[in-house]
Amino acid sequence: RGVTELVTPGVSINDNILNHKENNFLAAVHFGKIACGVAFLDISTGEFLTAEGTFDYVDKLLNNFASKEVLFERGKRNIFETNFGNKFYTYELDDWVFTETTAREKLLKQFETQNLKGFGVEHLKNGIVASGAILQYLEMTQHTQIAHITALSRIEEDKYVRIDKFTVRNLELIASMNDGGSNLLSVIDKTVSPPGARMLKRWIVFPLKDAKPINDRLTIVEYFFRNPEFRDLIEGQLRLIGDLERPNHPTRMCRIYSGNSFQRYCACHVQKAPLWKRNYSVIYPRNQKYLPP
Repeated sequence: RGVTELVTPGVSINDNILNHKENNFLAAVHFGKIACGVAFLDISTGEFLTAEGTFDYVDKLLNNFASKEVLFERGKRNIFETNFGNKFYTYELDDWVFTETTAREKLLKQFETQNLKGFGVEHLKNGIVASGAILQYLEMTQHTQIAHITALSRIEEDKYVRIDKFTVRNLELIASMNDGGSNLLSVIDKTVSPPGARMLKRWIVFPLKDAKPINDRLTIVEYFFRNPEFRDLIEGQLRLIGDLERPNHPTRMCRIYSGNSFQRYCACHVQKAPLWKRNYSVIYPRNQKYLPP
């Protein structure tokens, strides 16, 4: 029998390995002449992100996204470990993988587009190279069912407060420094759906910088606090929806199960509840980006 798939920490879709409360990111780093490019892919959800900047910035991203595996060019381990340490599970790829021409070809083929302008990443040369390296790695490991990867998003550097790994650790944001101790995430995590849990963790390690979006979020929180009946309705519906980002993720790329169809049915009919309809028009216009379409 031939090899059908190679499983590594960054590309696993096994239900026994994945934690439903956190993303499973595969990362790639490209060392450019001026800047360092980085890309992240969670193959279980299809979320694909890229950025570029200083070594310090990329180090913050690698840690805050909790990268399970990091790819980089063969022969550059010393550069990688000098700047990012040796705590990551890593894999080295040949230098031809980290060329802009090869990367662009892989991305354009994946997205079936003529260019990358529509994704807002055209100017991120090093980020594009890192993103293309990830797609090449998926091909090498026989992960060919990737039609759900439909976009590449730019990590907006100026939108978030930069928090390094030492701050995350010392403030005990997502893990306690003492065995059995509490941390901020464990105290405030009252989410009832896996996507909500993953989003909350992301919000903690990537806090917003501008006051307006912060106040928009607080407006939603206040609204639900003042309308408990509506809050209970939404909570109940969210419990039914399950993990829409990873519906039956071990086989999500090639099969559709009746359970999956039921989850999608619940999601499509959430808005049909009369109470939802009455409240939706109040909070949706102002907070469109934070609510489901």
